[in-house]
Amino acid sequence: MDGSVKATIWLLESDAGSADQIRACLDEAKFHITTLNPETLRHETTERPLPHVILFAEDTASLTVAGLRQLLDLDSQACFLILLAANPPIERVVDALIEGAHAYLTKPVNGHRLRRILERGLENQSTYERIMELATQVHEYNRQLQESRLSLIREKRELEERTRHLRFLHELGLTINASLNRTQIVKEVFTRLKGEMEAPWCRVRLFSENGGLSGWEHAVGSPGKSSEVVSLPLTVRGKCIGFLDVAVKDPKRRDGRDLLETVSLQVGMALQNATHHNLVKRLADHDHLTRLDNRRSFERHLSREFQRHLRYEEHLSLMFCDLDNFKALNDRFGHQTGDSVLRQIARLMLNGFRGCDYVARWGGDEFAVILPKTTKEQALLSAERLHRNLEKHLMKSGLAVEVSISVGIADTKSIPVRSKEELIALADEALFQAKKQGRNRIQLCPGVQDSVRVASDQWPKPCSHAVA
Repeated sequence: MDGSVKATIWLLESDAGSADQIRACLDEAKFHITTLNPETLRHETTERPLPHVILFAEDTASLTVAGLRQLLDLDSQACFLILLAANPPIERVVDALIEGAHAYLTKPVNGHRLRRILERGLENQSTYERIMELATQVHEYNRQLQESRLSLIREKRELEERTRHLRFLHELGLTINASLNRTQIVKEVFTRLKGEMEAPWCRVRLFSENGGLSGWEHAVGSPGKSSEVVSLPLTVRGKCIGFLDVAVKDPKRRDGRDLLETVSLQVGMALQNATHHNLVKRLADHDHLTRLDNRRSFERHLSREFQRHLRYEEHLSLMFCDLDNFKALNDRFGHQTGDSVLRQIARLMLNGFRGCDYVARWGGDEFAVILPKTTKEQALLSAERLHRNLEKHLMKSGLAVEVSISVGIADTKSIPVRSKEELIALADEALFQAKKQGRNRIQLCPGVQDSVRVASDQWPKPCSHAVA
């Protein structure tokens, strides 16, 4: 204990003479001594704080050391307990020490010995208090260290989780941004989310051009009964272009929600890029007026079909169609009427050929048709049907403009053709001959009989095949 503080002593002695003798042995400047009657101790100590030392004259009290400790609820080291007795039997002294007394003095008390015992006892008590204080501090430090350890473990797990999420987002971004196919992007997102979050299903819904949700949509997987669907907006530069719907097992998990929100930003940008690419490609490959594929797209498609012809030795026919006297029609009725006629002819040609046939605007008032797996006889029948459909359309539409069409046909079997350029040249020459011979007619390529009669079972048949 601090030397500047007086040690408090309770003297539990009912014998006044013995109490005075003990008080005379102690320095009042060092000790604050309170004499109490052991018989009335129960009532006198209710509001008193425990002292540093208790001098207990057991032989003048009805209490024992054990009874005193129980009465005061003493901890073994709460205060220093010295037993005072006049020649007690040695067995009683041993019992008292076992019951919790720290020292024993016979009465009358030897002052020198009492002071030495008090000095050592208070020193031991101070050491005990310091040890207990240090133990409390160590316990507190251990508690703080344990909390810090648990906090570091949590932070490490969170850091590992964030690192994994960042790696996931990086790899996802690289993959989907490298693709310009919207369907492939959705499939890749589903595959990645299934591996990262065990998501059994995802869907992308994009707004249409007028802002409705009737635009493009694609879903992958199956939602399942144990999952809930979370819908996240696909936002690009502050504008919502659609929604990403994902089936998850625990939609309330904050980390999972944060990850999906970041994924939706990546998916929105990737889909926007793919949509813009498809739009630019469509504008680059299509004729704005007729909505048909343009010459650039036509030549690319013809290259694929010609390679198929070379590989499988299949029939391939090419048809060039040209409106007769179209310049005169424009000069007489104006370009708006001419544009209307071109659009109607384009629609008529799209509806008049098979799904596997390829119709394009070659340029100006000239159209081209690729007919896979089609002989020259079948191509001739298709051209004749086109002429008849044109006549019927003009009669129904009441168009006050007389429109006719000339057709040139070439194929890969009648004359050996080594390249698509040669096939184009033959079809172009046939068209030139049709124009030269009076227009409004069908002409096979040079060196082939002008007209061929065939049975109805030789008409072109529907065909479907994958592009080589």
